[in-house]
Amino acid sequence: IWRLIGSDCARGVALAYSHEFVNITDRSNISGFGENFPDFLEKFPSVKHLDYLPDYARIEWLRSRSYEAINQKIISAEKFNESMSSDPEAVIFKFNRSVFFLRSSWALAKIQRLLDEPDSEKIDIMHEECFLLICRVNGRIETLFLEEDQWKFLFALKNGITLGQALEQIGSSDDVDTKISAVIRLLFVKEMIVKVTL
Repeated sequence: IWRLIGSDCARGVALAYSHEFVNITDRSNISGFGENFPDFLEKFPSVKHLDYLPDYARIEWLRSRSYEAINQKIISAEKFNESMSSDPEAVIFKFNRSVFFLRSSWALAKIQRLLDEPDSEKIDIMHEECFLLICRVNGRIETLFLEEDQWKFLFALKNGITLGQALEQIGSSDDVDTKISAVIRLLFVKEMIVKVTL
């Protein structure tokens, strides 16, 4: 947020946010301090015209939550394959607590690229559906920008839908098997799954 609006403006916003009693947390929940910040930005006079800013603040909040999530043991490839061998469409995945989803109507991927590559071309901030998954991999927070059908598939799985039901989110196309393989591989590579049940 500081890089998007400048340090002076960001200091003013942060100070005003911290002065609102509803945003104060006790010491046992200091990590919850930023929870209301995206909603606060929507109403704060000097930045409320930056419609994309609250969603970018939501990314930062979810990154913080992902980082602070408890460490969980990831399912092994052997256990996974064993669970998938009898009735794969009936399996339900239990996700790592560090996995979070966000859907935005702003081009957040372009904004992130602009922050990561300051010398890149200027961009027009416009409405553009954006589908994000935030996870912790080897102690490092990653933000993945996904295609809509991939995001819906993974979001359905995270919400306890069976694999068979979640496959309906991918739709039908010539490359559906390739897409499914890529998403299942992503589950492993990004350490998202802790358990598989029938």
